[in-house]
Amino acid sequence: MIKTHLVTFGTELNPFTESLEQQLTEHGHQFVDNVQAQILICVGQDLQGFDEIGIQQIEQQLVERFLGAELFIQARAFPFARIRVGFNAQRQLIVASPVDESTLSRIIRLLEQFKRTIPERYEDKIGALPFPESMLAKTLPPKDTLTDTIPPAHSTLSGGNPTGIQLQQRETTKPLNTNATWEEKIQHWNLQVCDEAFSIPPELSHGSIQHVLQSAPVHKTVQDTFGRTMGLFGFPDLLRPTSRVLLVTMDGGCVALHRRGNNAVLSPIVEDLLFPTTGSFPAWVKAVLKDHTPLALEATKAYGQLQGESISCSQQRPQHKEEGKVFSTIASLLLHWSSR
Repeated sequence: MIKTHLVTFGTELNPFTESLEQQLTEHGHQFVDNVQAQILICVGQDLQGFDEIGIQQIEQQLVERFLGAELFIQARAFPFARIRVGFNAQRQLIVASPVDESTLSRIIRLLEQFKRTIPERYEDKIGALPFPESMLAKTLPPKDTLTDTIPPAHSTLSGGNPTGIQLQQRETTKPLNTNATWEEKIQHWNLQVCDEAFSIPPELSHGSIQHVLQSAPVHKTVQDTFGRTMGLFGFPDLLRPTSRVLLVTMDGGCVALHRRGNNAVLSPIVEDLLFPTTGSFPAWVKAVLKDHTPLALEATKAYGQLQGESISCSQQRPQHKEEGKVFSTIASLLLHWSSR
């Protein structure tokens, strides 16, 4: 059970608080006071989330922010929403976001990432937030946590008024053709070439993975409509329809754009691109992986990870096959996708 505490900002309870509580309970969360909690969820009242005073109080608690997690929620939020995700000094995860129909599922999916068991070796930490479960047993939050600045669950802080600006990020509703070329996929996701430099994310920092990506003769940086940068790696170039192209996201995911089907190393951003609607992630994947966390997809085969080790299986052959270390499996997949 994950120990969670809800904090409401504003004069009234958010109308989606009950739905949030229900979904958290269904996903194995236990509600406790803010001293015992491993996760503190600050619920914003309006489209912006919080007023300036509220966001300052939240920021004062953060000692480490997760921009990728914030952008993941932002993809379904009001464009100018104030969203913060990070650790406080007591290594409690703080998630501060407006909660409505569009962000509710994103918050739940983000917390599912947090729940994953992560090995302590950094090179094995693929596709999850860097918070080893062993820290939970070692860390006893002192009394001076958020108690003095953020009240107990369902008490309120005065919030600001909504801006009244009715801007909404355009979403792609038309499904992506499974036979689409790599260029058509880029256009479908509204990715544009930009001048910013793209660095291989730390989740893919292992030498064998970097060797595959750095062997690409050409690479460019692209950006989506939410400002998230991604790397585009072309073999042998990015000029012809027959080129083999890998899209690497800033949160450690990868998509083989030139291949049919969903050939990808999974991450929140990758899942957002491939499965943009709620509940569209293939249900059979989680069913056959059982207690393993989804790691990658390749045609009809699914890969899972648990404590730095990976397995593979499929609907036709649900028996788990040992694949070795996670980073080795990812390197093998990238090499296979880029060379054939």
